[in-house]
Amino acid sequence: MTHSTQQIRQTEGGFTLVELAIVMIIIGLLIGGILKGQELINNARVSSTVSQTKAIETGISAFRDKYAAVPGDITNPTARIPACVGLCATAGNGDGLIATDAAGTAFDPGVAVVASEGGRAFAMLAAAGMIGGVGGGASAAVATAGVSNPNLPLPGSWKIGYNDDATMTGVPAAFTVSAGTYVVSTLALGTASTSDTTYNMTPVQAAIIDRKVDDGLPGSGSVIAIGGAPGAATCASAPVAGPPAVDSVYNEALGTVLCALAVKVQ
Repeated sequence: MTHSTQQIRQTEGGFTLVELAIVMIIIGLLIGGILKGQELINNARVSSTVSQTKAIETGISAFRDKYAAVPGDITNPTARIPACVGLCATAGNGDGLIATDAAGTAFDPGVAVVASEGGRAFAMLAAAGMIGGVGGGASAAVATAGVSNPNLPLPGSWKIGYNDDATMTGVPAAFTVSAGTYVVSTLALGTASTSDTTYNMTPVQAAIIDRKVDDGLPGSGSVIAIGGAPGAATCASAPVAGPPAVDSVYNEALGTVLCALAVKVQ
């Protein structure tokens, strides 16, 4: 009887501490590998976004050199741009600026609509072979990612337009925007860039892009943060001095999607 009991107890033995330690190490390595992989993917998307803004800037410059006009604003696109149909085929007014309303008189890329020079600028660039990722010959009743506007490597799409003064829809009043042509990131192409429904990146992602392209500061330079009133719980901190708001910083400790960006490309 004693011998049988000992045999049963021997068969009921569990994992040793060494075995448990090995299992925990393997689990830790797997988790670490997954987290590192996610970080690498995120960094790659951010880097691709930076490259995309530079490609758009280069494309606009090449378009101007070739056609002596800016995309969206050219007065005779079908006669000059190969295979220019659909969105590409609507002429601009030739004033040298990318307007963001149907009348050709408003200049605020934060509210660019498809029935505007800003709405067809990417289509003209694509038809001219200056950028990819846009359907140059496609028509769209509303702004559509991948048709009228290029997708970002991060979530969202780009709008484009000329900004004519020190303000832009979505940019905090404390931040100063210089005049020029901007691409504006957004999740909702048909909506003004003013609310969290349009934000498409975290403060960390926005900060990295800003540092790679500009000065790394949300309220100054050629990259400006969009993300509600500056404060502790939004994209960027509130500036004390300024303008320019050089003492505002991105709230990189916050991991939620709180930002969009306006990037000057011309």
